[in-house]
Amino acid sequence: MQNSLFKWTMRVGMAVLIALLPMLLFSLLPIESTQRFLLRHYLAIPFFLVLSLFFILLALYIGKQIAMNSRCRLSSRLLASFLALGLIFFGLLGANAKVLSPLRDIPYLSAPSTIQLQNVTFIYSSTEPGVTLLQGQTEQGDFLSFSIDSGIYARGEAILHSNAATSLSAEIAYLPYSETVVTATFTPISRA
Repeated sequence: MQNSLFKWTMRVGMAVLIALLPMLLFSLLPIESTQRFLLRHYLAIPFFLVLSLFFILLALYIGKQIAMNSRCRLSSRLLASFLALGLIFFGLLGANAKVLSPLRDIPYLSAPSTIQLQNVTFIYSSTEPGVTLLQGQTEQGDFLSFSIDSGIYARGEAILHSNAATSLSAEIAYLPYSETVVTATFTPISRA
């Protein structure tokens, strides 16, 4: 059983590398930025599905090793147990965020959810390098934040600076589960 689990873990690890190929090839295609942003999410599904499975299988393999090596120190067994639990947690979290959310968004591709935001600002993400966030306030006073691609950012900044506006409002069309912005229509709010 243990040898079989190890073989399956290694096979799935190889599948992770193979699932990475479509994503790499896609990055070379000249596609408009919003389409690229959407397609990237859907081409990444096989990669993240297999990666999540790899994490879970690796956690099971570590669990088997802990059970087989009862002579190890308690601290080593606890550390390995926390590692295995962490792998399971990240495997399930990744599967939910990168696999289930985009799949649940499929019915919304033809009719995305929309929301109107006021006082729109752009900031660079502190947690994801190279990602720009669009932030704004809803009519109810809630603050929302969306990751956007460089094309949407460039359009919003151009409208903000070319119209000498004090702020922007935006109508955002987005996929509700993955919160992927499909389109953003900006309106300058002029100085009074």
